[in-house]
Amino acid sequence: ERHVLTTKQWLRSRCRMSPGEAATTVRVGRALSDLDALADASMTGKVPMSSVRIVTGVAGRHPTAFGAHGSVLVDASTYLSTWDLRRAVDRWEQQVAPEYTEGELKHRYERRGVSVNQTFDGMWRLSGDLDPESGHVVDTAIRALADPANLDPDDRRTPRQRRADAVTEVCRFWLDR
Repeated sequence: ERHVLTTKQWLRSRCRMSPGEAATTVRVGRALSDLDALADASMTGKVPMSSVRIVTGVAGRHPTAFGAHGSVLVDASTYLSTWDLRRAVDRWEQQVAPEYTEGELKHRYERRGVSVNQTFDGMWRLSGDLDPESGHVVDTAIRALADPANLDPDDRRTPRQRRADAVTEVCRFWLDR
């Protein structure tokens, strides 16, 4: 009996990929077949895989607009960090597809959530996802309180400890109002 596997099934079986990872790998591979410059740049190590996923994703979402501007985004992927490329692509999408951006922002907002859980040893774990605007507000508040430039030069706390103390300080501020 002969078994026929899809590419995703083969990747899951032979490469032990998760279903999502296999699907992304297939999507990126298919997209790269139409993006020779990006494929070449990724094969030579000029573009990290995380940036390849960003560019192929936006090419798939907006093929017509990407046809006109794609070479600029591919070129940007060779010198921008993944973080900066994500921001550049977000700005580009706002210009070429405002209806998509509005829907995506709504989707991100709906996915927001924070969990606070006590661990077995009495510590507390804070984790969550914030929409871009809320995340910016929280990040700005924490940075203002935890930035070494704003602190006593003799402060020996680690950056992570300073951020934790900043979160506590912001919460105390709101509780005291």
